[in-house]
Amino acid sequence: MTNPLFVATIYTMKVSSKLILFSFFSMVITMCFYSVERLIYFLWNHQSFHGVVANEIFSAFFSGLRFDLYAVVITNLPVFLLSLLSFSKFENIQLRVLVFLSILINLTFLAINQVDIEFSNFLGRRMTIGNLNFFHEAQGKISGFIFTYGFLIFIQVLINLFFVFCLIKLSQKLSTKKYEWNLSKYFLCIFLSLIFFILAIRGGLQRKPLAIAHAIQFESSYLNQMVLNSTFTLFRGETKHLLEEKKDFPNMQSLIPYLNGADSSPSLWQGNLLKKKMNIIIVILESFSNEYLEFAPYLTSLAQKGLYFENTYANGRRSIEAISSITSGIPSLMSNALVTTPYFNDEFSGLGNIFKKYGYHTSFFHGGLPGTMYFDLFTKKVGFDHYYSSESFDPQHMPKETYTDDFWGIYDEPFLQFMSQKLDQFSKPFLSAVFTLTSHHPYKLPPPYDKTLPQGKIPILQTVAYTDMAIQKFMDQIAKKDWYPNTLFIFVADHTQLPYKAQYDNTLGRYRIPLILYSPSIQWPKVDTQKIVQQADILPTLLDLFQIQEKVPLFGKSIFKKTGDQVVLLSDQTYFILKDSFALRLRPDKSEYFDIKNDFPLNTPLEKPIDGLEKSLRATIQYYNNGLLNDQL
Repeated sequence: MTNPLFVATIYTMKVSSKLILFSFFSMVITMCFYSVERLIYFLWNHQSFHGVVANEIFSAFFSGLRFDLYAVVITNLPVFLLSLLSFSKFENIQLRVLVFLSILINLTFLAINQVDIEFSNFLGRRMTIGNLNFFHEAQGKISGFIFTYGFLIFIQVLINLFFVFCLIKLSQKLSTKKYEWNLSKYFLCIFLSLIFFILAIRGGLQRKPLAIAHAIQFESSYLNQMVLNSTFTLFRGETKHLLEEKKDFPNMQSLIPYLNGADSSPSLWQGNLLKKKMNIIIVILESFSNEYLEFAPYLTSLAQKGLYFENTYANGRRSIEAISSITSGIPSLMSNALVTTPYFNDEFSGLGNIFKKYGYHTSFFHGGLPGTMYFDLFTKKVGFDHYYSSESFDPQHMPKETYTDDFWGIYDEPFLQFMSQKLDQFSKPFLSAVFTLTSHHPYKLPPPYDKTLPQGKIPILQTVAYTDMAIQKFMDQIAKKDWYPNTLFIFVADHTQLPYKAQYDNTLGRYRIPLILYSPSIQWPKVDTQKIVQQADILPTLLDLFQIQEKVPLFGKSIFKKTGDQVVLLSDQTYFILKDSFALRLRPDKSEYFDIKNDFPLNTPLEKPIDGLEKSLRATIQYYNNGLLNDQL
């Protein structure tokens, strides 16, 4: 029988609730600041929300609240747990400790969200644990970041100071009064808090816990990223295993007929450039969307003389992903770039490995620091023996402002001139690639070009004109060399950037890049330059041109095949496969088919599925996932 005295004690005994109240109110305040950061994300990237209607923006803000709740609860659990241990004699001292801990924790994660307002533009998505190497990349560039993003940094500093002010004022208000609960109320609070935290961390009562996939609600990738916050993606953006083993086909052999590279149609190319020992120069154009070519008159003139494939797709949204697609034929079909994952240790070859077998000198040029985007590691893996970076460049008494942007590295014009001198010194034949740099945010130009080159609707266009001019001077310089006529040039972009034309302002448009093949001496066969092609086609195309028999991944195929590609893309946890004039969009919860010839923005799904598309898509996904997991590519 229950002792009445014990029950009375339970109801009358008092416990201080001051620390618990601070814990809860501080989380409410932090939630408000996460919404403020979402608003700043929207305002800072407002050009990317062109065409988005108001109700979608409000919906994105509302949907983001449960992601914010997860972020605030998971990061403030230590504060809440400590708030349960209240000692009346020391509660004000404990309160000050909680204030300090809350400020330290929340400012850290708010700062990550603030950095990601601009950094997400480089990634094409919110930051994850695997992207924290960015801070290593930023070493030596802090002054450049402060100069470039000074206004954004100033606003964020003010917000952070106001956040600190709010928490201190909250603690001061709580410290002036006595807040007490009896034990029954105290334990009821703990019980209800436990339920609340479980629901907040789980994201609600839905069947599956809250995941990034729940943010994929809109056609606009930027809206989907606005729903999220960077704290959530840091905690939930990656799992222990980056790739999941697929079992749609019984084995690798059974899925090969459905892969793009298994196309057995004959090639239109009948020559053999290997017999001529022809040099190869690959120019990877930083952030050159296909629509930007109107600001690149020289590249446009080369496109008219050579082969220009207008419907070319990047196999990823980042420079670090383009390297694998272009040099090894492996697209980006997972959340992390290949070079940053354990699968980078798999056995695969690339352009350098293959052409070295035939006596080629191999080299790679990039005007940034040696470790930028792990370019040096990846290019070494695929056989480029010589790597030239900003550290290789000798300014020869040039004024500093004329050769470096003090941010990413050496401007394109002086670096390409440096490359032209090196090429002349190499043994022939050679395979060389260069990754341009200047058309990268913050779009800085050396004098006097910042005043003389044409400007467009968006800042990148003037730097595109600069890089085009730098390429023309590079080509004019090497045209004087005796080895120039015996050289094949490939110009391809790494990824797109902000669209400024309506027809490119959609999911697929953000992957459309130029691909140009040019040579002073090659007579090209008549090929359909309107068909769909991709970055991953460059490796098999070169093997076709040089008549080299080599086992390479089956994602790409020679652009001289009579048929077009089937291109597979991954965007916001949504897979796309494009083939001929049709597309399939495969989301975690549904699949939709589209006629991209008449509906490129993918506005109106077809009523009936297109035969074979989903099977080809699932075959490609399984080939990619299982191939990397089991080292079978």
